[in-house]
Amino acid sequence: MPTISGKAEWDKVAKWWEELTGETGNVHQRLDIDPVVMRLLGNLKGKKILEIGCGNGYFARLLVRRGARVTAVDLSRKLIELALEKEKKDRLGIKYLVRDASKLTGVKSDSLDIVVANMCLMDIARADKAIREASRVLKKNGRF
Repeated sequence: MPTISGKAEWDKVAKWWEELTGETGNVHQRLDIDPVVMRLLGNLKGKKILEIGCGNGYFARLLVRRGARVTAVDLSRKLIELALEKEKKDRLGIKYLVRDASKLTGVKSDSLDIVVANMCLMDIARADKAIREASRVLKKNGRF
């Protein structure tokens, strides 16, 4: 069982998470996780991507800088507020939404090339529903 799972818990630790990850991710993200995920994603030029569990948005910003058009969602309003602060300073065109991954209201069906859930499914109470929602919003032959 994850130690941090719900909206209230993530809201409580939002500032700590921002300090830990900042603009580049924490050491494990930066050195172990992100290089592998980026290699798996391949060329992102022009790809429409949804990032589930975006936190403070650092990974969404990496995706945009590699040519993707990104919508990023998180359950935590405080984490999204931190992401929006950065978006105001460095306008990259990322659309940030406060959403439960198991109910992606406002995200069109069959509209995305890729859905990324980078190290967050273990923190989603209804991961099965989140996976169904990811499938719903993906275009035919899209990748999750």
